[in-house]
Amino acid sequence: MRLILRNNVLRLAVIAVAGLAGGAAASLVFSPVPSKATDSVAGEVTNFFSVYDGLNSKGIETYVNNGYPAQNIYAMDGMVRLQQGLYTQGAEAGLPMVAFWDNGGSMRMLFRLAGGNQSPVIVMKDRTGRDRVVFGLNLNDPAEEPFMALFDKTGAKKTLFGSY
Repeated sequence: MRLILRNNVLRLAVIAVAGLAGGAAASLVFSPVPSKATDSVAGEVTNFFSVYDGLNSKGIETYVNNGYPAQNIYAMDGMVRLQQGLYTQGAEAGLPMVAFWDNGGSMRMLFRLAGGNQSPVIVMKDRTGRDRVVFGLNLNDPAEEPFMALFDKTGAKKTLFGSY
């Protein structure tokens, strides 16, 4: 009986040492991605987390602004390309949005929930930031019929179908 117990303890010790050695070796092989976190920005309490590497100094920022979370994803040139989060103000406060930015720094497309119905809407913008195509489900009519509106370069609206 003593011999069996001794062999079991010896096996357990070998497994523990092998596990610790494997963990140490893995930590040397797989180096962690640099990150930074802060508890305050300009005296304002906030939650902020950033993940980046040697090729992309901004990478991904995740933060909470006035209780509403958001995330910015940057290209290697340091400009935001994808933004997602929850609106922080007005009637849309708490509703989600996803914004797509081009290489020139202009928001080109916005996917969001909006209006009294919290309806899905896609907004396509030109390089100057003007809405050019807007489509989705009616923002306020309970039937939520689809709509599509086009805007010319002067901002004049032409509704193709539905109500917007």
